[in-house]
Amino acid sequence: MQQKLEAMEKDQLKILNTLYQNIDSIRSTLDVTQLTELKVDVKTTLSSLSAVKERIDTLETQVDGTNQKTADLHNMHNTKASELRYKIEKSSSWGFWSYFIFFQVILIGAVVMWRRSQEKSEKKYI
Repeated sequence: MQQKLEAMEKDQLKILNTLYQNIDSIRSTLDVTQLTELKVDVKTTLSSLSAVKERIDTLETQVDGTNQKTADLHNMHNTKASELRYKIEKSSSWGFWSYFIFFQVILIGAVVMWRRSQEKSEKKYI
């Protein structure tokens, strides 16, 4: 059993040594100047993202304003359409019947005049 524990300790030490070597190699590959460049890149990216966010906010405001204006125009259109519908319904029955009676009077007058002219033309031939 002692041998198994010693073998496990050796394996654990090998793994720890490998881990420390990998950490050292990562630290050596990362240079301080690269880190500062990355910080600058992150700052510029954040500033450009904030500019994009501001632009999106202004666009949202404009879209909301446009939606409100469209709703107002829609309501005005519906109001005018209902007013026009009311005026047409109010005046159409009076207008229809007045034109209908006027047309009937003219038609009857035309028929009477035509009959008279027919009677006069028959009297001329007799």
